[in-house]
Amino acid sequence: MKCPICMFSEIDENISVCPNCNSDLDLLNNIKLVSKNNRTNKLILVLIFIALIISILFSFHISNKNKFNKNENNNVVFEQLKKKNDSLKIEIAYIKKLNTDTLKMTENKNPIKNEAIDEYVVQKNDNLWLIAQKIYGDGFKYKDIAIENKIEKPYEIMIGSKLLIKKDK
Repeated sequence: MKCPICMFSEIDENISVCPNCNSDLDLLNNIKLVSKNNRTNKLILVLIFIALIISILFSFHISNKNKFNKNENNNVVFEQLKKKNDSLKIEIAYIKKLNTDTLKMTENKNPIKNEAIDEYVVQKNDNLWLIAQKIYGDGFKYKDIAIENKIEKPYEIMIGSKLLIKKDK
């Protein structure tokens, strides 16, 4: 160590007074001790920072690995849903065919001769539900009116249209 006052250079680290000029060296020793501690603290901070970066990189790696696994699971679920969708499409086509066949069968039937049939003229603000309610007292019978009159879209009836209504319902 070197004395900052007289520049005497052969001083041991543990000596608190300069042998040449009798200057107090305790302050200098304390500064060197703090400086050593600062270097140690800086080293510890650098090591903590490196450990933090490594842990962040590791968590990103784990996160991406989990995303990959989720994507694989999503693909499996997607394939299952696709198969179910195809199955439902086939089922819908079958039901549509059944409905078409049933409708054709009802179209081919001759009306029963002893049923009383009236004609109803569609008025403004009428719909099949209201007509069924007026005639039968039950709005759900609108389906029967639609089938009897071969109406494909019951919600689209024209004002002035003539509907055949069976009274025996």
